[in-house]
Amino acid sequence: MVDSIQGPLLKFDSGISRVVWDTPTQAGSLPDRRQLAPSELAATLQLNRLLLSDNIETSLTTAMRPSVASPDILRPERFEDGLRAAGRGLERALESVSGEDKQALEGLGNVLKEHEELKTAFNYYRDMLIAG
Repeated sequence: MVDSIQGPLLKFDSGISRVVWDTPTQAGSLPDRRQLAPSELAATLQLNRLLLSDNIETSLTTAMRPSVASPDILRPERFEDGLRAAGRGLERALESVSGEDKQALEGLGNVLKEHEELKTAFNYYRDMLIAG
């Protein structure tokens, strides 16, 4: 089959479409530089620079977003287990501290109790809605 091809096998003055689709007997050339369409790369880079630039909103969002060491804690069942464990640890800590630290921990304990009460009320009303 190589014998039937006239001329050199590889030509670097042909565009990829001519190399792939043209027959070996046709001579092709690269398009003139003025005929090439403008690259979209510059527009894409400019758009990315505008959309992904740091502004006050993204800076504040990043600064206020809590860092989570283990994303598993965000699953509902793991979150509830974590809250219960935190509550038990809080009760043990309340026994061993006094003064200002004790007031802060009692405030945290009140928040955990309120969360439990709200969760109970939520489940009650959800069950009432489902029951009709």
